[in-house]
Amino acid sequence: MSKRSKFVVTKSIEADVEITPQVYQRENKISMVINSAKNQVLKLRKSVSDLKDQNLNVVKQVRDFRRKLDEHLNHLQEQLLNEIRYEYNLCTNEMLEQETEVQSQTDRIQRLAKDQSKLKSENTAELVAAADTLEKTISSQNEKVLFMQKNNVRVEYNPTLKSILENAQDFGRFLVTKEPVWNNNHARKPSYKAKADFDAIRLEFEKKIEIPIPNKGYSYIMDCVLLKSKDMVFADRINKRLVIHKSSGAFSHEIRLPKPPHYITAVDNEKLAISYGKPFSNIDIINTVTRETESTITGCVTDWSMGVSYSNGKLYIVDDGSAIQEVTLDGKVTSSIPLNGNVTSNRKEDVGKKGNTPCVHHLTAHQNKIYYASTLNDTLYCYDNTGKELWSFSDSEIIGECTSPPLAVDNNGNVILVNYESDYKIMIISADGKKIKYLPLGKDDFMPNGISFDETKQMLLICDHRSHAKLFNVRRSTFEEKES
Repeated sequence: MSKRSKFVVTKSIEADVEITPQVYQRENKISMVINSAKNQVLKLRKSVSDLKDQNLNVVKQVRDFRRKLDEHLNHLQEQLLNEIRYEYNLCTNEMLEQETEVQSQTDRIQRLAKDQSKLKSENTAELVAAADTLEKTISSQNEKVLFMQKNNVRVEYNPTLKSILENAQDFGRFLVTKEPVWNNNHARKPSYKAKADFDAIRLEFEKKIEIPIPNKGYSYIMDCVLLKSKDMVFADRINKRLVIHKSSGAFSHEIRLPKPPHYITAVDNEKLAISYGKPFSNIDIINTVTRETESTITGCVTDWSMGVSYSNGKLYIVDDGSAIQEVTLDGKVTSSIPLNGNVTSNRKEDVGKKGNTPCVHHLTAHQNKIYYASTLNDTLYCYDNTGKELWSFSDSEIIGECTSPPLAVDNNGNVILVNYESDYKIMIISADGKKIKYLPLGKDDFMPNGISFDETKQMLLICDHRSHAKLFNVRRSTFEEKES
């Protein structure tokens, strides 16, 4: 007997239910609470995610700070060790030279006295004279030997660093503020911005630097530069040396050069490019810490190298009498910008050589722009690095005896010139070449010959050719303007 499945069909009957206002409000409230709870969950998740990002950012900041601290301390340590090595080699080389001299004279006397019975009268006189000479040499060296024996070699550490070791109780403090913390990926837009007012630029005197003069009693400082390592470097033409001072103004060390330096420019934190003026055409790259010449650039100028400036990986060199050469650090000329044709000298020596010679010695390069001044037509020129003239500014204060004034450029593109023949004033020309202002330099017989501006520290260094320099803070009065 077969079985059949039994299907039961039920009919759903939806009863009409009346929804009261109370029921509607209750259901609506429940729905809103549920949606609010879901949104709250999303906000909490977002807050946790943001907190995680902030935590990672803070950890990165701490590690970056430590890394920069280590790099700076390593740099300072290497500076000190290089100074120790230099002074040690200087002293030992002098002692070795004296030892060699004494040994050489001793050997000579021993050879002469080998067989005194066979000595002729003239040889006896020579032997006695040699012995007297040796005796005088030893006597003259005794004072130096006694001085060396009394030397107490030690290291005096920077009191700031000693204070960190002795007094620092923590690496930093972790703070939680009610205001949002903006990481690097979410730049906070300020409500206000400060604008530098050209008319409000002012200088605050910081200190005067006295550059030590060698035993010969005179020097001639041609140029100066502020390094990012905070050191100050001066080029002494007469004594063929670079003189390095610390940021405090204290003398640090000097670097002897094979030729008299004329113009210098910072290449990085520790390196300089040096030009030597007439009759030399080469450019040397020198490390002020190791005191070594790292490279020499040749063949980049047709005549001799004068003013030199470094910007954006390129050197800009005044090729005396013809052009400004744009040169890479490996010596490749990438551009040649003719000097303005009106910038000429009427000196007989120049006319006799090759006609009128452009009278440009100094220049500076900044953000793809090149600046130089002519003292013969009292004009400052601004070019882009393709050789296009952007503007020029003429003023009778830009004067000199065929020596263009040293110049620098600040962060905003304002040009700073200085000329001791201009009644001891500092001239500042606006970035568009339309305005000029004068600031007093001081009339204490200060005759400026070089200038350097540090964008990071907002410092201006001006050197006198007679071994003096002045350091200024560059200040700007600002006003706040609300963003639209």
